[in-house]
Amino acid sequence: MKVNGVVIPIGTLAGARQYMQSKSRFTAAEIEAFISSSLSLCMDKAIARDAAYRAADRLLQQERKGGRIAYSRGYWSAVGVSEART
Repeated sequence: MKVNGVVIPIGTLAGARQYMQSKSRFTAAEIEAFISSSLSLCMDKAIARDAAYRAADRLLQQERKGGRIAYSRGYWSAVGVSEART
């Protein structure tokens, strides 16, 4: 995924997806922090935060549209295949 000219490593996105599936509930800020911590190792922290914010938003929407997560009462949560909603 490329965000504002910053390439988000596939491993970082895979790790964020795995994090989402392993938690009973999580927030967008947690996903953003997960991505940002990976990016800040190799670039300016301000650039990493901005890219992580946008990457987390895109990733959450991809997973939501794919029926793998759902939003309820301020939290995201993993959804089983049989429970997937559109």
